[in-house]
Amino acid sequence: MIQQGAHVVLEAQDLLGLLAVGPAAAAVSSLSLDASTLLSRLSEAPQSADGLAEALDWSASRVSAALTELELSALVRLAEGRAHRC
Repeated sequence: MIQQGAHVVLEAQDLLGLLAVGPAAAAVSSLSLDASTLLSRLSEAPQSADGLAEALDWSASRVSAALTELELSALVRLAEGRAHRC
């Protein structure tokens, strides 16, 4: 059955992972509009807060608030002054 695509489910987290629900999915669905907009703007390449502010025509404080929300939700990490999608 494994060769046909079956998965081993030993606990609830296994099933949630297969269904793409759980902490990460819940975090995305509960984001503010600004954080959601910024997350969709982030590509796989790291971007600076200044670059994001310019691209979105937002103030630095607005970008900072959205990035903080995304970092606390474990969807973005900040390193070397750049935002990386997790």
